[in-house]
Amino acid sequence: MTEMADRETIKIEKLNGKNYHSRKYNIKLVLMQRGLWGFTQEGKETLPEESASATVKNAFRLRSDRAYSLNALNVEKDLQVHISSVADPLAAWRTLQKQFEFVSVTQIVRLNRKFYAASMKEGADLQEHLTYMTSLAEQLREVKEEISSKKFATVVLGSLTESYDNFLTSLNARNADDLDWENVKGLLIEEFLKRAERSEKQEADNALYVKRESFDRGRYQARSGTGRGRGSRFWKKDTPPRHDDHRNLKGVTCFKCKRDGHGMGTERMNRTIMERARSMLFQAKLPLEFWAEVCSTAVYLHNRSPTTALEDETTFERLFGRRPDISYLRVLAV
Repeated sequence: MTEMADRETIKIEKLNGKNYHSRKYNIKLVLMQRGLWGFTQEGKETLPEESASATVKNAFRLRSDRAYSLNALNVEKDLQVHISSVADPLAAWRTLQKQFEFVSVTQIVRLNRKFYAASMKEGADLQEHLTYMTSLAEQLREVKEEISSKKFATVVLGSLTESYDNFLTSLNARNADDLDWENVKGLLIEEFLKRAERSEKQEADNALYVKRESFDRGRYQARSGTGRGRGSRFWKKDTPPRHDDHRNLKGVTCFKCKRDGHGMGTERMNRTIMERARSMLFQAKLPLEFWAEVCSTAVYLHNRSPTTALEDETTFERLFGRRPDISYLRVLAV
């Protein structure tokens, strides 16, 4: 198992003199994965006793050599000179630590500035932002800066966008002394997933609306003669635009009552019925095969709904002189 692991390609950035802390963490993970991390720590791995068998001594030596080689191979060639004179993994680890783990005041100030001034951009991915903040916190801990769980949670919450203000308000129900990142993290990710789900749903609704708008626009161009639809030759070019404002409909006479200005109301009503039908289809998750039934239901409900055009009466009430019974109505569902 160990030999197979050694054959695997180690895809981590080699030590180049400027990346000691990030490289240290990555090589630590590699050594831990192979059960060799103890060779770089004082007192974790001890030499076998003199009375131990040759097999035990050879196994220990092989594991020690693997720990050293993994560490040395992940150092740039021009820097390997620092550990070329030692063969012990613990000595090599300490040599690199002494040579490159130098912490300057400038480095501490720069990391603190980046950590406490971090700000998530509106619309950015929360997971990427949390990864960035965690990386900064780990780098600060590497230079002996105290970053407690409570402090980390406070800084991360302060770095969120204003759209998370309601989420922050919801945390007021908790005791400030009990603020802990492990508790906040789950709530924050859950909030992010809810937002992503709402956003996807909104995009789907917008796509449906835009598709319908494009269809209506093409139909209007065909009727008014402004487009290339096949019906354009049957309509006069001076046909007034399709609009609900009666002031733009002068000269348009209703074929039934001979009144001016309200002939285009039918177009608006058709659109209202279509929008209601689409909404019911989407809410009930019904296939398009039920389109006719849903449109019929939309008209049925419209005739039994109050309207300002009839002084808050329903069409049914105006026609039959009594209020409709709607106690049997149910939510449309599969």
